[in-house]
Amino acid sequence: MISKKDTSIDFYASTGIAKSIVSKLSNFVTILSAERLFIITHLYSDNIADSIDFIFPNLKLPNKPPKDFTIQKTTLENILFPTPKDYISLEEISYLTDIDIERLKEILTKPTVVISASELILLEKAKGLKKGSLFEASFGHLKIKKVLK
Repeated sequence: MISKKDTSIDFYASTGIAKSIVSKLSNFVTILSAERLFIITHLYSDNIADSIDFIFPNLKLPNKPPKDFTIQKTTLENILFPTPKDYISLEEISYLTDIDIERLKEILTKPTVVISASELILLEKAKGLKKGSLFEASFGHLKIKKVLK
């Protein structure tokens, strides 16, 4: 996406992402937030699933043996994790993704917390969701306005 050269679009004005942040992202000095990935993807009218495959081709859940979580069941319901009939506890999601349980609670309870793109992808994988579905659920309401140069 960064290699896309649509010279008619002002990338920085359209995304609200500062040049210094883009420089850090391109040099892998900072983490790509899920929201920024969504905004950049939609700015160029790309498919979020294709962007995920391109940017995170090797991101997989850790290879761990099965574990019984019937005793441990912390329930926090929000937009990312409505409680379905095939509910997975936070402890199990933490185990499957290697995302710390306190970080998961922070993601789910604090609306201002910044979630990384890789965290959201791992959560989709742990829940067995369609690639990009949590991005759409979390950021689909955002309007991306293309600002021309």
